[in-house]
Amino acid sequence: MSSNQDFNFDLDSILADFHAEEAKEAARPAPEPEPERIAPPAPEPAPERIAPPAPEQPEAEPEEAAPEREAAPKKQKRPRLPAEPAPSMPKKELAPLTKGGRAARGILGAVFAIISVVILAWGLTSLHPATARATDKKASTRLDITQRLSNYSNNAQSDALSELTFIPKVYTIPESDLVAPEPDQAKFGSTTNPADIQAVIDSAAALLDGQSVAFDPNVNFVAGSEIKYYLDDTILAIAWQEDIEGYCCTVSEVKIAHSSQLKRKLAGDSYNSGVHLFATVMSQQCNAVVAINGDYYDYRPIGVTAQQRELYRFVPDKMDSCSFTASGDMIFSYAGSLTDEESTRQFIADNDIIFTVSFGPVLVDNGVLRPSEEYSGYAPGEVNSHHSRAAIGKLDNLHYLLMTVNYNPNAGYSETTTLSKFAGFVYSKGVQQAYALDGGQTSAIVMNDQLVNYVDYGKERFSSDIIYFATAMPEREEDR
Repeated sequence: MSSNQDFNFDLDSILADFHAEEAKEAARPAPEPEPERIAPPAPEPAPERIAPPAPEQPEAEPEEAAPEREAAPKKQKRPRLPAEPAPSMPKKELAPLTKGGRAARGILGAVFAIISVVILAWGLTSLHPATARATDKKASTRLDITQRLSNYSNNAQSDALSELTFIPKVYTIPESDLVAPEPDQAKFGSTTNPADIQAVIDSAAALLDGQSVAFDPNVNFVAGSEIKYYLDDTILAIAWQEDIEGYCCTVSEVKIAHSSQLKRKLAGDSYNSGVHLFATVMSQQCNAVVAINGDYYDYRPIGVTAQQRELYRFVPDKMDSCSFTASGDMIFSYAGSLTDEESTRQFIADNDIIFTVSFGPVLVDNGVLRPSEEYSGYAPGEVNSHHSRAAIGKLDNLHYLLMTVNYNPNAGYSETTTLSKFAGFVYSKGVQQAYALDGGQTSAIVMNDQLVNYVDYGKERFSSDIIYFATAMPEREEDR
């Protein structure tokens, strides 16, 4: 084995990726300018498609009458044998360092520090000047390679100095990857005992890094419902159903180790592909641990939408938008605040925005519940009527909350709610930011490719996108 593979990383292959990209760019003739890809507004706005509140009349739901929107063939995952939980390992005590050991640690630390500085310098000079941010797909590929080199350096240090000190390993998902690492089925679990979840939370102490959780074992859980969870070194996800003021709410709390684990999946894997799929199918295709429906961007021709750092739609006057950055932040743009396409593209570059969704409205901003009077006439969503609802929120750094409210005849719930009441439910969980996503029959939370909530009419609706969270743990043990 060559020396650059001593730590289970192939540095030659990483650098080969970069040089191959450079050679390909040098040999390629200058591309013709791409046509403007801003989607023109449709001649007539689509009718509101939030599911009707009366479940006894499914024939009234218009989206069921669209035969051309068929689900793509469902991808089959590799079959797995049931895995036994890994036995707990005794904590390894580090031996006191001798004088020679301290010297060795100092030398190795200096060597890896130099490597880290070289990698950082290369990244700063190879990406967007003075920002180290990717500003297009080519720069995004460079950024992925830089991150892999940084991970290589960090994880090599972790292995080399394991006998001397503890250095946590770093795992990331390349921004350009459409499929995340497959989660370990043995790490999913479910229970009806809230005390079991507290034990899972205790096991995630390093990942939580002192942050408190929204999960409360003393809430009024929906009778007969299970609490589902997933935990590995890079992600903690919990999902449960809770009775809040007599409404059936489905909640998922997610903490990730790195912002690259928060991603958006488009049906068909490209913008305006015309493909529509169930949320469960999209979740399976991208290996999501947990996911929520997106904005269904393909249904209405208004709002501001971006994907892979590129602006695709700019009709900003009627809808709030929510942008997700490379650092995992949520940035709101209120209706009408973005004034022109050029400045919006600069806004995307300046804020390192990966993707932007448009449904809304903004529900909570900077820890403050937004007054309902500010969105009483909001364009989509029929905010003052009773419908199923969905929202995504942020609790803390890389710490998120997903929530839906739906009727659930299987558990004795027949009511949905107005948006302002739903906003209060989301706010009660301690979010600092929250944004409404598409509701009605579209509203869905998926975990391990299975619905957690009851969707309207008991039948999933085809949609165009999901927002999801994935594990960053490499699938092969030798890559960890």
